[in-house]
Amino acid sequence: MSYARPNLHHMTGFDAAEVRRLRTEERLSVREIRARTGLGRNRIQEMLRGVPAPERTRRAKAKDDLRAEAVALRSTGRPVPEIARRLGVSRSTAYLWVRHIPLNRDPEEELERRRHHARAMTEARWADHRRARDEAQAKAHAVATTTFSSSTAIRACTPSSCASSKSVGSTVSCRPTG
Repeated sequence: MSYARPNLHHMTGFDAAEVRRLRTEERLSVREIRARTGLGRNRIQEMLRGVPAPERTRRAKAKDDLRAEAVALRSTGRPVPEIARRLGVSRSTAYLWVRHIPLNRDPEEELERRRHHARAMTEARWADHRRARDEAQAKAHAVATTTFSSSTAIRACTPSSCASSKSVGSTVSCRPTG
């Protein structure tokens, strides 16, 4: 089954010569020609095949100098986030500029970078656990110290050895009588 394209030329009254004139003489963009003629974008592009776009419509925000600098930085082994940061562009833009250049790093530098990253990730993962463990240990030591010092006082203060003590097992230091 084939799809027959409607002949839009007869429907709108504009022909290719008029569309080309709008492009070359009046220097209109495809969007402006669409607004004036009512033709679709694809139809206009068919009619304009081979006609260059006006200079003002091409690459309004071209950053060729930044792109060349990005390529130079990537060639020296810089990663995309660093390139983006240095040039003040987004990471996606920097990536689009340098994606054709593989990142070749020094193997020793790459190994050190990976080790550093692994250490940082391990620290981040276990930091809460270590903090909680250290707090629990400190609490256990405090309890043990309190318990140990109390039990020593109990052994030292017995009714037979300490007459000045008011109660057995008190933590008050006692003086032997006699």
